[in-house]
Amino acid sequence: MPRTKKKSAVPSGGRKKTAAAKGSKAKAGSDTIAVTMETFELAADEASISTAPPIAQDQPSQPLMLPDCLDSAAAITIKDMLLSQRGNAIAVDASQVRRVGVQSLQVLVAAARSWQRDGLSYRLENPSSEFLETIALVGLPHQELLLEGHQ
Repeated sequence: MPRTKKKSAVPSGGRKKTAAAKGSKAKAGSDTIAVTMETFELAADEASISTAPPIAQDQPSQPLMLPDCLDSAAAITIKDMLLSQRGNAIAVDASQVRRVGVQSLQVLVAAARSWQRDGLSYRLENPSSEFLETIALVGLPHQELLLEGHQ
């Protein structure tokens, strides 16, 4: 006697996500973040080879204004903005930030570390309350971002 197929609780177009699928999705997200960090570090190393003369190495000129939304798409823009200032002292103004994503935070942390490693002045100033709330939520210590005036 032929077996009858049991009807699935999931509609025919949908699929149930297994724990393994959810885990691989989380792993893919962390892989993307790791790639972002590696890309910044590699690009930063290439930028240090640049032949463009530095403007001033001990005092930052005009602060670099961060956009109001630091989502994953903004992480690439922020990385490019920071790399254009590589080799110079820099101040990053976070006063306009209203939304913060982890990938953008990782770019800012990588920049702070790169500037420290280069022995140049880097500071993140005027963080908005939303910016401060987000870094507190993810458990990122202020010193990782070189936040000026915040402990």
